[in-house]
Amino acid sequence: MSGNQTSVSESATQQDGAFPRAATGDVTVRVEVGSVSLSLAQLAQIQDGHVIPLDQAADAPVELFIGNRLIARGQVVLIREHYCVQLTELVDDSSLATRQLT
Repeated sequence: MSGNQTSVSESATQQDGAFPRAATGDVTVRVEVGSVSLSLAQLAQIQDGHVIPLDQAADAPVELFIGNRLIARGQVVLIREHYCVQLTELVDDSSLATRQLT
């Protein structure tokens, strides 16, 4: 499995109905920390070392997606020199409701 994919285990898929029930399979989870709109002229001027400011504050929650589906929000944490995401909120797109994790 590559570094940007995670496997959703059967027990994780059945917990609180947060994810569809599936016994096996891998999905790619994308973590979005922010975005920016650039003109083609600005894009053409980008060089190594260029800093591009994003629209999110450093302490703002990141969003986790499977495909284009928002599934959760969380905080970026560093564990043994690896970026990780500590989930703070699961998103239920069937009712557009969210629930805070404690």
